[in-house]
Amino acid sequence: MSRPRPRAGYPQHVPPLWITAPATEDFKSDPRCRCIGKQHLYFDDSIEALAACQALCASCPLFQPCTRWTLQNYKLQPFGIFAGLTEHVRARIFYGAEEWYDWRTDWRQRYAKKLIKRRYHAAELRRGNEKGFSTVQG
Repeated sequence: MSRPRPRAGYPQHVPPLWITAPATEDFKSDPRCRCIGKQHLYFDDSIEALAACQALCASCPLFQPCTRWTLQNYKLQPFGIFAGLTEHVRARIFYGAEEWYDWRTDWRQRYAKKLIKRRYHAAELRRGNEKGFSTVQG
């Protein structure tokens, strides 16, 4: 099976060098891991669980070693969400049907607008409260 060719006009994602480094399991016992105690999310098939997992993984300091282990050991744990990737995406990457790219960039851009709106709205409410306006309408 040949690798899919990138479509014209789209940038080709080149995997970073850290992906190809040897994988270790040291990160699993690191207390900085954001998924500790939340493993039930990673074996749920719902879109809500995927969104929650990606939110945890997007800012996790152990993203690189986790992703490296996940992609190199797909056959050991083919089920569940690891490093913010579903089992189907991990399989496609493992078998060469798709190239890995850092999904966190797209995720941050998608959710940044929502975050900015929430912060702006909260700031508007604070300004209104400081001026003596009530936020409760009655």
